[in-house]
Amino acid sequence: MKNESGEVNTVAINKNKNFNQQDIAQKKVYFSGLNSLRFIAAGVVIIHHVEQLKSLDSYFNYFDTVFVHNIGGYGVTFFFALSGFLITYLLLVEQKRFNAIDIQKFYIRRALRIWPLYYLLGILSLIVLPQIQVLNIPIWQDELNKNYLAQIILYLTFLPNIAINFFGIIPHANQVWSIGVEEQFYLLWPLVVKYSRNIWSAIFKVIGVYLIIKLIMIAVLEIYADNPDLSAKLFPWSQLINYTRIDCMAIGAIGAAYLFYNPEALKLFYSSFSQYFLYTISLLFLAVGGIGGTILWHFNQEIFAVLSTLIVLNIATNPISIFQLKNKTLDYLGRISYGLYMYHCLCIAIAFYLVDQFTSYSISGLTGNLITYALSFALTILISALSYHWIEQPFIRQKYKFARVASGDNPN
Repeated sequence: MKNESGEVNTVAINKNKNFNQQDIAQKKVYFSGLNSLRFIAAGVVIIHHVEQLKSLDSYFNYFDTVFVHNIGGYGVTFFFALSGFLITYLLLVEQKRFNAIDIQKFYIRRALRIWPLYYLLGILSLIVLPQIQVLNIPIWQDELNKNYLAQIILYLTFLPNIAINFFGIIPHANQVWSIGVEEQFYLLWPLVVKYSRNIWSAIFKVIGVYLIIKLIMIAVLEIYADNPDLSAKLFPWSQLINYTRIDCMAIGAIGAAYLFYNPEALKLFYSSFSQYFLYTISLLFLAVGGIGGTILWHFNQEIFAVLSTLIVLNIATNPISIFQLKNKTLDYLGRISYGLYMYHCLCIAIAFYLVDQFTSYSISGLTGNLITYALSFALTILISALSYHWIEQPFIRQKYKFARVASGDNPN
């Protein structure tokens, strides 16, 4: 099969023939619709943070509604599952084609893709933006000032998930905790795939170890629930486990392993009925915030990672998908989604300032709210597009010099 631009789609299941692993290994790996999914996930995170900043600035907001409060976290979980799926599949293709995985080249590719924007935003958020008074978020700025050196050290060493958990949020960079989590996953995962005799066993061991640690922390907090002082000390460690969702990425890896080794098993999830059921459950999950009232509440992110992986598989590989996301605009917005994710908090703050200072509308009102959203998205897209073409693409081109398996987003 070919996509609209003529690229060979090596992963869509052809109704008339089964997968040929040799063909998979030798052709470009292209997953139709993934860029569109990236944009949609980034979009819900932007909505979440617009409402969060409205709440912090005491404007009328919907941040405390279940749907808005939770779509940010679930949007990030979707990114985690998608990343785990894609990275694992590319590693398996590389291993199949070359009978080995070049870990050094993998690390170089990840560094060239992630580090430029990560460190650029770090310099802006930690050094430049705190000097611009009109963009300060006082409650977060105070925390940054109290723990400035610790924040810098943790940020520079790709541990922002630890920084946000123990020392508070860095203004305009509160989203980067997930980039740190992904980098920690990328450090581990090629080793897991390369040196595991059984990839299934390795994936489930990683998930199992994570869940055991999580269950132990849940039990400890329950045991000491009547001791407020001790509970308060233990709580950040529990939150750190929630922030380090390596199991959600490993769940995405399960989808990749099934697609690579046993694609016929996925047909169960490809029927129209299965798709409608999947999307209905996913929407209900978002609407009510997940499963509550039982111990399963603690595993809502993992449950949503499973739903996310099935969505990714249907959009990217199901020839009878009920949603076709082959759209040039969405595809482009998905290609710049890393910038959308990294710049959006700053762009939202700028939009708030512009609406407040240069219009007669209140952000709490309908018109002011619409203008705020329009500006937030427009500024984020504009800056991300400029960043993609002028900052990121030179590094992306260098990245592909170290690629052993060509992927569909190669800009050359």
